[in-house]
Amino acid sequence: MNKIFLPVILIFFALSTFTVSHAQQQSDSLRLDSLFSSIASYGQLNGNVLVAQMGRPIYQRSFGFADYTRKIPNAPSSGFTLASISKLFTSTAILQLAERGKLKLDEPVGNHLTGFPFQGITIRHLLSHTSALPDYDLFDAQLKNDTSKVFTNADVIPALIDWKNPLGFAPGAKWQYSNINYCLLALIVEKCSGIPFRAYIERNIFKAAGMEHTYFADKGNKIDIRNKTVNHDYKDMFALNVEDVEGIDRFRWRLHHMNGLEGQGNVVSTTSDMLRFDQALYTGLLLNASSLLLAFTPTQLSDGSLANASIGLGKATFGLGWFILDDQRHGKIAFHTGGVPGAVTILLRNVDRRQTVMVFDNQFSVGVYKNGLNALRILNREKPVVVRQSVVRAFAKALMEKDIDAAFVKLMELKADSTHYTLSEDDLNDFGLRLLYQAKFPAHEQFSLEVLRMNIIFFPSGFNTYDSYAEALAYLGRKQDAIMMYRRSLALNPNNLSGASALKKLLEQL
Repeated sequence: MNKIFLPVILIFFALSTFTVSHAQQQSDSLRLDSLFSSIASYGQLNGNVLVAQMGRPIYQRSFGFADYTRKIPNAPSSGFTLASISKLFTSTAILQLAERGKLKLDEPVGNHLTGFPFQGITIRHLLSHTSALPDYDLFDAQLKNDTSKVFTNADVIPALIDWKNPLGFAPGAKWQYSNINYCLLALIVEKCSGIPFRAYIERNIFKAAGMEHTYFADKGNKIDIRNKTVNHDYKDMFALNVEDVEGIDRFRWRLHHMNGLEGQGNVVSTTSDMLRFDQALYTGLLLNASSLLLAFTPTQLSDGSLANASIGLGKATFGLGWFILDDQRHGKIAFHTGGVPGAVTILLRNVDRRQTVMVFDNQFSVGVYKNGLNALRILNREKPVVVRQSVVRAFAKALMEKDIDAAFVKLMELKADSTHYTLSEDDLNDFGLRLLYQAKFPAHEQFSLEVLRMNIIFFPSGFNTYDSYAEALAYLGRKQDAIMMYRRSLALNPNNLSGASALKKLLEQL
């Protein structure tokens, strides 16, 4: 073969390969934009999306508002509350310290934390959520005594000492998610490193990975605070618009009382910074290959089975800080999710194909986790799974803005759009009872009866629809009608003990 001709062939082949790859990325980008634009139009996304292959973003876009009140749109530089994705920094720190010989994963927690009251719980148990320790309910008793208390990590061990309940199972026997596990791990990082937890994470992870716009969130931290998104949610079922969750009373326990805890959350970051973290893991900048293998290996329980950690994305297990999907047809998928009032996040990594997906949302939108997984499906030539949302929010909004007839028309319109919406007996039932007991506007009681009656029409074989309608009738003094409905409920389900008890009381009052 001509010596000049061979290099020409090689160059042509390389260019062809690049062209095919570039064309495929363009196709993927268009499909990704179609997915996320569509769900945003249906109110299922308010935030930032970044999808990368081999460390390079192939799709990046912002949707909605960082601050609804001031009409500030989300932008690539927007900082989002990561929520429990922050646990990845804690688990990375522990594995770093293990690499450096500062701790051993299978040694008792008490070796490092003086006063820790439970024998047999190891660092590995904390990392894998198999410790059997309680979650935030650890602080319930203290909150009753001090309604202004803001808990910090210094409160964790004293609270465990005072906690009178036995462990729900032997450590290592089951998987049970607990934020307290990661607060304890943060304390261990401090003890083994000799510096504050935040300082360790900032030096050994944020700075090491080049994450210049990532920081611990608190009211005194001014770093990039101008880019921090406001977390939004609806005040209640009857609210027409979302608002800053800081002003919503039902979230006070999480946003105020748990705001001083570390290791389990409280980090703010951007999608670009989290891609730097992702790449630092691939390149060995943060952990060596053997540590990552441990992190992505499903935890084996004491009976030999694997830790079942399914959270609605398909069957999954849990390793050391990471969820791992059972389905590995296209490679090993390691991920973590996050959720706090007004914010929901997901980071997915196909560690075999170096695919990365992150969706950060500051409106607690429906379906963020599943649509993050849909992005991976698109990258791997699979059809996305449509994520449907309940019609009840739109139904409630129409009721508040107009009247019951307009709301019914809206409900029927959305019910017909079965691709994007779903009508649930439980959701409609819950809305009807909330109208009865919680609403404070004219005709709310009559609206409640109408909604609960609709539920019977839509779900005539559900015993609970008749039970709830009977409850509303009895509450409004229509005892005879309530008796008829309770009897119908019991005919459908003779084991409805609460209904039988309510019926007995009504009959005794006649």
